[in-house]
Amino acid sequence: MPVDRLLRGSSDLIPNIDLSLFLVCLAVAAAILLPIGVLYYGHTLAEFGGLSGLELEKLPKIKGRELARASDCCICLSSVEQDDSARSLPGCGHSFHLECIDAWLVRWPVCPLCRFNLKPKPIPHWSSDS
Repeated sequence: MPVDRLLRGSSDLIPNIDLSLFLVCLAVAAAILLPIGVLYYGHTLAEFGGLSGLELEKLPKIKGRELARASDCCICLSSVEQDDSARSLPGCGHSFHLECIDAWLVRWPVCPLCRFNLKPKPIPHWSSDS
């Protein structure tokens, strides 16, 4: 009987076909766009590289008690206690446990909260040879 309903022009089956077609198109779009996004963002982070040990040592170290207000480390999700070693990043001022942020910064030179870049690209120097 379903063939008779289809031949008579019943629209009961049309929404199912539309949904199936939509899901197939969505899967194809995800299969194309997801790898492109991963490749793009992986490239931009890898192009910077992390901070060196020398660059890390230049960043100020503080104790938890020196923070203006109580803070949680968004990397390990624990609170920064008064006696904990910490870093407050220059530029954005976000604070983290020293060990947590150092492990992060050797891989990525950006603040994990706001993506402030601690290692900006050098500005190209144009020489005029005229």
